[in-house]
Amino acid sequence: MRNLGFLLLFLGASAAYGDTLHCQSSPEVTGSNDAWSPFAQCQKGYIATGIAKLDLLGDHQTKGLHVNDQRCEDRGCRVWCVGSPCTMAARCCRVVAQPGGK
Repeated sequence: MRNLGFLLLFLGASAAYGDTLHCQSSPEVTGSNDAWSPFAQCQKGYIATGIAKLDLLGDHQTKGLHVNDQRCEDRGCRVWCVGSPCTMAARCCRVVAQPGGK
């Protein structure tokens, strides 16, 4: 996630100018059992910073039910769920510049 480092660096610099960070969840996607889910994609202008929501859809008493892996790239995230299908959404953020700054 190469842009996350830039985003965090920019936040430190932009905080002095009154800029703010705006975050929202992507639309949810559903992945199959024992496979990568589709990417939960962020809106244009937003960067995926992690998982906002994750729900294993199977019987939670099932032995071995777990999330095996997660991957986030600049525009979205996906997960690999074991023992059950799952739904997930990415956390997507952008810096909102304040008019005129300080």
